[in-house]
Amino acid sequence: MNPPTRQTISAAVAADDNQMKKSIVSISVVSTLLTLSGCSGGIPEKGRFIDHVQFPATYPATTNLQNLFSPANTHPTGVVIDPQLTAYPQQIVDALLAQWPGPRPNAQVYLVPVEDFTSDVSAHGAIFLNAGLISYFHDHPEVQSEDTMAFILGHELSHILLGHTVANRQNKEIKNVASNAMKWGSLIGGKFAGATVSGAQAALSSMGTKILVDTALFPSWTRGQEEEADTLAVDLMSKAGYSVDTALSVFKAMEAEDARDTARRTASVANGQTSFHVDNFTMTSKRGDALDASVINELNTVTQEHPHAADREAASSRYINREYSDRDVVMLKNKPFLAWVNSKPVMTFLKQSRLLQTATEEIAVQNWGEAHKTLARVGAPLNSSQDWIYLTAVTDTHLGQQKQSGQLLDEAAHRDDVTLPIARMWGEKLSKAGKTDEAETYMATEQEAFDDRSLLTDRITNAKRAKNGLLLDKLILQCAASGDDGLQAACSSANK
Repeated sequence: MNPPTRQTISAAVAADDNQMKKSIVSISVVSTLLTLSGCSGGIPEKGRFIDHVQFPATYPATTNLQNLFSPANTHPTGVVIDPQLTAYPQQIVDALLAQWPGPRPNAQVYLVPVEDFTSDVSAHGAIFLNAGLISYFHDHPEVQSEDTMAFILGHELSHILLGHTVANRQNKEIKNVASNAMKWGSLIGGKFAGATVSGAQAALSSMGTKILVDTALFPSWTRGQEEEADTLAVDLMSKAGYSVDTALSVFKAMEAEDARDTARRTASVANGQTSFHVDNFTMTSKRGDALDASVINELNTVTQEHPHAADREAASSRYINREYSDRDVVMLKNKPFLAWVNSKPVMTFLKQSRLLQTATEEIAVQNWGEAHKTLARVGAPLNSSQDWIYLTAVTDTHLGQQKQSGQLLDEAAHRDDVTLPIARMWGEKLSKAGKTDEAETYMATEQEAFDDRSLLTDRITNAKRAKNGLLLDKLILQCAASGDDGLQAACSSANK
């Protein structure tokens, strides 16, 4: 079974006061999903991709960290801002970006303290490196070169350069509907319109689950987007003087991760547990619930069609052999990478990220005393991160240390890098303290800043506490107008 995530804890904490009721994904939402498609110009049959790209005239810019960090800041982990840690990977990004013939976005590198072997990118040009990815590089000599890291960073940069992130951001409203529906159990239910297990599988197939997985759960890219990003990354690497062959070693590492994921799924099924995992999102069926298990198995089956590492390796290998068969031998840049990955700041970051994961696991089983001890061992820079503050605030609250929890949340809730879970906790704390006007002002501001309507449920609870019928009616209307069945059910529950 996969270890508990901060997302799991966040959902559990939110469910303490608002038990979300299950509903069915509406046909209108699914029909809309079927119209989505990735931005894919396609790889030319001859010639290098970079020479055929129709690049955008401009790229979106923002000075608002909440927009820049989305969607990473919708999770409790948030983003770690530490130029000392990111100066080296930022140099690699800048070297790759210098090879781009079009306008150049302000692509900046940030770290995320989670153990996943992934990297992500935001709609506004932030590139996120996860602790688990850096840890893998540290532990495996076969990928320890700047060239290898250049492919990973180049892949994420290419999503920005090719306009994939903008295309995904333009479909954000539809994605929110689908993602929220899944998060709140709208797709996984004890009943599926009275359908049998086999009927549920047929319904999922007709509802276009493949498109749901490929386009609705950011940052799952379409097959065409992934192939384009891989190919452009290879072109940028070559122009910057990196060895393009190292791209293939990255896919080998990803294939190993795929094999481990498959083994974990097999083991969980053998133990009576069934789960569906994509990017940073996990759903687990209830033990003994045949319909839950059936639906999740169907999702897992469909995701096998997503561009996995072996398919991506084959496509990149064909392209490299086609366009770079006469390439000169390039000496790998090992020393600068080894100096960085073994440096004290990086080692400290990895150690502290593991401590946060340990605390997450302890909190998941309500071992509050041990979680408190673990969190006390976390030092700079992560003891000022939104992740540490969130976990510490949850722990302090359950240990009855309300004053300490309130002080932490007050400071974190007003920072530019605030996460959505902390914003929700702070709004709830204000509301419970009787500061309902202040709570409404804060949550309304954050709902707009995050562009996330899930805060409507918290605002409804707050309006009921304030006995503000006019505001309550207004918020209920906003829920009704959202077109999101999951959100509407949550709002209805909050209003009871």
